Amino acid sequence: MRTLSWKLTLCSMGMMLCMWLAVGVVLVFYTAGKIIDQGYDKAVSLTYQYRYDSFLQAYDPTLEDNWWIEHALEQVNEFVDPAMNWGPSSPYLQYNFTWMEDESGARIFLPAHTMIGIRLQSEEAPWSMMLLLDELSPSDLAQLSKQIRTRLPPLSATGTRDGLLFYVDTLTVGDQTYSTGRTGGTDRVSIGDKTGHVSQGAYILGPSSARTEEEWSLLLNAREWMFSEHSQPHSPWRDYLSCYVGYRSVIQNDTQEDPYVWVGVVLAATPLKTALEENGPVLLRLLALVPILGLLFAYVIHHMVVSPLQTTQEDFQKVAQLDFTGLSGNEKRKDEIGDLNRSLRKMSGELQRRWDDERALEQRRREFVAAASHELKTPLALMQGYTEGLMQNIGDREEHLASMEREIDRMNTLVLEMLEQTRLEGIEQLRETETVNLTALIQDLLTHMSPLFDGLQLSVHLEKGITLPGDSKLLERGIGNLLSNAARYCSPGGRVRLELKQGPVLIVENDADPIPEDELPRLFEMFYRGDKARDRSGSGMGLAIAQRIFSLHHLSCKAENIDGGVQFKLETNTAQSS
Repeated sequence: MRTLSWKLTLCSMGMMLCMWLAVGVVLVFYTAGKIIDQGYDKAVSLTYQYRYDSFLQAYDPTLEDNWWIEHALEQVNEFVDPAMNWGPSSPYLQYNFTWMEDESGARIFLPAHTMIGIRLQSEEAPWSMMLLLDELSPSDLAQLSKQIRTRLPPLSATGTRDGLLFYVDTLTVGDQTYSTGRTGGTDRVSIGDKTGHVSQGAYILGPSSARTEEEWSLLLNAREWMFSEHSQPHSPWRDYLSCYVGYRSVIQNDTQEDPYVWVGVVLAATPLKTALEENGPVLLRLLALVPILGLLFAYVIHHMVVSPLQTTQEDFQKVAQLDFTGLSGNEKRKDEIGDLNRSLRKMSGELQRRWDDERALEQRRREFVAAASHELKTPLALMQGYTEGLMQNIGDREEHLASMEREIDRMNTLVLEMLEQTRLEGIEQLRETETVNLTALIQDLLTHMSPLFDGLQLSVHLEKGITLPGDSKLLERGIGNLLSNAARYCSPGGRVRLELKQGPVLIVENDADPIPEDELPRLFEMFYRGDKARDRSGSGMGLAIAQRIFSLHHLSCKAENIDGGVQFKLETNTAQSS
């Protein structure tokens, strides 16, 4: 549950769900906004459509008769019984109305408007009659529309009849009774024979565009909102009402002196609910795709991220176990994982180099301790012998003291050189450098070391102005060791040749017996003096110290046999300097 793959899977599903919610919100609000924006245009269109309605053009509001009711009940009329919501495409409920203004400008609503009630059309009521139910609650109207939707149960009503209009006090449909709140009516009407049979189409609830309680509530609110002269506020996103009013050109009057008659349309809608219902199927299908797309996305992420990270983790574990070989992370990638693998490769190489250097240093330390113990053991043994001779008065006392002094000097020199080598080993690079004139430095060394070359043939060829950045004292010590080594091991009366040229390149040659090839690489090891036939008066530390000094100056020194002698060649180490 805590693995990266599982977390990425949940994260991808969460992202897909957030995207789904964002798309759903945008889609729903966009659709709801269209319903709100188009409501007014739709009301305008319907109002102008009624200009050419034959029913309204034939209606004369100045006549006090039931002509409009008779004609409205004889056939379905879109003004009295708007049917725009019969189809599933319209999101609006419609309420139509007409009104006039008296001399004071007050509104006088005419009876030609959308009627809410039951239209009777049966043998028991040969003349169509309208049972007015506009006083019923939205829940009662919704229950009534549900009750008569599939079949028509027997119907009876009590109330007051006024021509073709019947103002209902109580209405009984089947075993359900509804009350409008009116009282005192003595008239009665019923539909259905003694067996309870009601013929198909005997009555119908209108307007048929409303069925649910919410739709009936919207329709009644539209009616009340209009007749209350728009005094009731409404929420655009919850219950939206659009209204447009046209002029008397809709209704044909005989003379221009007749009062103006207005006709209007109110459209009621629930934008958010309708938008949800309209986009619900699409959103549900998209929701079903969320886990599928989330898993697919998680699979791709696992393949692109998690699996390479697991490989890199295995490489880290190898490096942690000091195994610097066989790293399998992809370092060719051009992203952060590729950068991580390349950094790991670099770190691994650096750790391996340091590890190898540490092991080599440890080996050198062991060899150093062993060699130092061996080198110090001989003078200590000699001093112990001289001390015992002095204590037992054996031999010449002055000679014993002089020998002890020589051994003490030898031990002191050896210890100082060991400390020097240890100090140099602890320096990784020179902190401060200067431009050193090698030509002048070697000339000074030859001047100070001239006694070493007495009895030898010295050949010197130094180019002028050869410089090198470094530490002059250290270079003086390292090159001085090369020169003293050449003089010490040169054949008696032999030749020593020095050459310095651009590069810089320093060549030191001396006449001597050849050194075995297997011993040449060991000349720069601590305490190594070559075969037993060679001079063993030195400490064996000179060339080792010189090599370390040269390494700090990015120089390499190599020894090789030449005709009649040995050559030491000092030059720039290109690999180390780069």
